[in-house]
Amino acid sequence: MLPTALPFLFNFMGLTTQPRPSSYFNFVTLIMFWIGVTFEFPLIIYLLANLGVVKAKTLMSQWKLAIVIIAVLSAAITPTVDPINMGLVMSPMIVLYFIGIFLASIAERGRASKQKEALRSI
Repeated sequence: MLPTALPFLFNFMGLTTQPRPSSYFNFVTLIMFWIGVTFEFPLIIYLLANLGVVKAKTLMSQWKLAIVIIAVLSAAITPTVDPINMGLVMSPMIVLYFIGIFLASIAERGRASKQKEALRSI
């Protein structure tokens, strides 16, 4: 993501920018932190589905709302107003949301089979 975003940011609106090391470090650290947090999203969905808090069917039916929320979050995470960096943050989050739905369906199937086995043993 950074190799694509940095040349665009350094030449934003035709203005050439020389970043200070502290600004560059803060920017890269912030972006890496939030991308790392978003990569935990499918695991969180899996755990919540395994506990029965969320259902894959509900997550799938609310995908449009989820994309709007992801767009707002990616706009808040990115430090600039340009849509390219927002898109670079938003696209992995959308993919991870759908991976989370897939993992939630796996968790639900596992939970249902465990409940059936528990009922049979009683």
